[in-house]
Amino acid sequence: MSRLVQIRNGAERRVAVVDEPRLRVLSGVESLYGLAADALASRRRLHAVIDACTSDDTLSYDDVYAGRSPWRRTVSSPEPA
Repeated sequence: MSRLVQIRNGAERRVAVVDEPRLRVLSGVESLYGLAADALASRRRLHAVIDACTSDDTLSYDDVYAGRSPWRRTVSSPEPA
């Protein structure tokens, strides 16, 4: 099972696979929702879509997590009841 995070650098959004101590950035994927939608539309397993999109671009997970990177994790809030 892959652990995924959604990250942002200003207006740019990306999704990355957690491959500690690094984040492996997915090419052309701006949200977890978009990633899932792509998998459904293409009738492929999510893991196959992730593998096809994984780039050589990496970030330090510790730096992103600790706020020492221009990239920040995005946090989704639950919808109010």
